Amino acid sequence: DSDVLTVKYTVKPKSGSQIEMTDLNGDGKMDEADIMFIVRRIMGTQKTDLMKADINGDTKVNAVDIVAYVKCLKTASTTGTLAGHEWVDLGLPSGTKWATCNVGASKPEDYGDYYAWGETSTKTNYSSSNYKNKDNYSLGDISGTSYDVAHVKWGSLWRMAKRAEWNELAKYCSAIIETKNGVKGTRYTGKNGNSIFLPWAGYRDGTTLKESYWNTSNEIEGHYFTSNGDAQAVSWTWLSGYGDADDLCLSSYGLSICAVWK
Repeated sequence: DSDVLTVKYTVKPKSGSQIEMTDLNGDGKMDEADIMFIVRRIMGTQKTDLMKADINGDTKVNAVDIVAYVKCLKTASTTGTLAGHEWVDLGLPSGTKWATCNVGASKPEDYGDYYAWGETSTKTNYSSSNYKNKDNYSLGDISGTSYDVAHVKWGSLWRMAKRAEWNELAKYCSAIIETKNGVKGTRYTGKNGNSIFLPWAGYRDGTTLKESYWNTSNEIEGHYFTSNGDAQAVSWTWLSGYGDADDLCLSSYGLSICAVWK
């Protein structure tokens, strides 16, 4: 079923006693296997450890305990995978989780694929003549829709980051310029100590990969589409040695995509 959500969490407790409170099956981890422990207890196939499965402390074991345990996982976990893609919790007020790699990338420093705004396939020529969504700026926010390449490619709760979420990232995280395995980019670190690395991948205009948009030194920059469009253009986030900016650009350009979920 395409609507089934599978979430895997990596939990790093500060002490052994913390994990013993929620590690139901005794394997030293808090994950979906512990949820099945509760399910077996509800079905009567798990004959022991009644109090372990009583997560909410009402002396009963039922579906309410499953919900309570999932909430416990979300609270305890700051990294994990969703539908096969890694995410990190940066401690942002909205609770938004950011992907550790761009759409189409296999590691953080990879550029990933380039997409025109609202398109879900790569191409060799990013021009207004072959742009599929002409006059579709009125779509507004495409996050989570069929025009959202992150949602289409990765599925589940994954979607393009909104303009407000990019602004939240810049507001609540510290940012430093970093070179990772030869690739220049920006590292955002949240107040909880977790971080993401966003490579400066430039952008594609026609058949050319252009490294910079505004500066004249031709230093490579990072350009990421947000999910927001308006009456004239679409929003992008601009990362460079001159600082970060929230600006507008042509939707027919090919840009990197960073995915989020919550």
